[in-house]
Amino acid sequence: LFFFSREKTMKLLLGLLLLACAVHGKSVYNTVSAKTVTITWEDCGTAANHVKIVNVTWSPENPQPGENITITGTGILNETLSAGKSKLVLGGVSSHTFESCAGATIKAPLDLAVITFPPEGCPLAPGTIYSKRYVYLSPHLPDGTTSSSLTSTDQNGQPVICLNVHLTMKG
Repeated sequence: LFFFSREKTMKLLLGLLLLACAVHGKSVYNTVSAKTVTITWEDCGTAANHVKIVNVTWSPENPQPGENITITGTGILNETLSAGKSKLVLGGVSSHTFESCAGATIKAPLDLAVITFPPEGCPLAPGTIYSKRYVYLSPHLPDGTTSSSLTSTDQNGQPVICLNVHLTMKG
């Protein structure tokens, strides 16, 4: 059992939320606890990355803590992807590495959030790709700001994705 300070727990929890709810700079309002959630994302990849992230959407449109949220990322893949590794860094506090094609379920301490990366169904052919993530957020999310990063490499160790997400929750 791991115990983190409130600040580190907040960074970890919000890091999960960040990755899952990359909302492209929009604000949503939490009517249950009157919180304002501001989320922004950026494709931090270079020309060497094999995926260019072009859009991120979510459902429901105004997600609330305590709900299950579906996040869909759209990108352009420039090579066949038959295997890979992904690394999720949450708030600079916690790091999780997993096989991209196999997927993973990552739980935050105290069950404050759960993010599921379903299997990608490799191999993936070049062209437009859609990637779904599923997130459950506890209704007990604290206020704060954090950032997270998702990076991945392909079967040859070359960079595929780099996504930074920033979140501020006030209420």
